[in-house]
Amino acid sequence: EEMLRQARTNLSERGLENVELRLGTLEHLPVADGQADAMVANMVLHHVASPADALREARRGLRPGGRLVLADLATHHEEEYREKLGDLWLGFAREDLESWLEGAGLELEEFHELDGGEGRPPVILLTARAPATEAPSHRRPALAGSSSEL
Repeated sequence: EEMLRQARTNLSERGLENVELRLGTLEHLPVADGQADAMVANMVLHHVASPADALREARRGLRPGGRLVLADLATHHEEEYREKLGDLWLGFAREDLESWLEGAGLELEEFHELDGGEGRPPVILLTARAPATEAPSHRRPALAGSSSEL
């Protein structure tokens, strides 16, 4: 909740009134089917047990033509990230992300692998889009009552 409070302060200071912040989990996003124009997942996918499920859930919440922007770690071998940072995944290979996006019904638009800098793992930055027409097979009902942060 502290992160949300700070984010709201930042938005207010910048006069951004068309952004809504909600508390939830990646596995059960607090949005209705097709409600979001865009979603941003910044350095969170490596903390969930099933990235494929999280991407399907993001797809559920995107409107047709909506966009997902994802930044996460590329595959690395920093085992201490598991203990120190609670990482469940040591980054991702492009092929896995492409497969999971396709399985979620998202179309990869751009993919970049950037230097992490100062001995840190590389960072993946990608954008994917929900098809402009509805794909019912990728929909599932929204679940309410989530309590951890996005």
